[in-house]
Amino acid sequence: DALLVQRFLLGSLSLTNLQKRAADVNLSNSITVADPLAIKRKVLVPSYSWTAPAFIFDGPFGSGAALQGYPVSVASGLGTGSLLMLCSGDVNASYVP
Repeated sequence: DALLVQRFLLGSLSLTNLQKRAADVNLSNSITVADPLAIKRKVLVPSYSWTAPAFIFDGPFGSGAALQGYPVSVASGLGTGSLLMLCSGDVNASYVP
């Protein structure tokens, strides 16, 4: 995951908005070199914690983007929908809870 974030920072990889939100573990609304370093640290020191919550939901990414993702309105009646989420730091979506 840290390697993917580093490749993104170098411009050799593109990420979806959900992946970008998962990569931004310090919640700075941008992906910086501090993010892959924090991901590496979490691997080496499992008790290490970062600012981002455990789960990240899909939504816009960038300055002013709300962390909670897209708004969901529920009206009377039944309906279905898909909520996309990743664990924070899990850019490649390999973690299965």
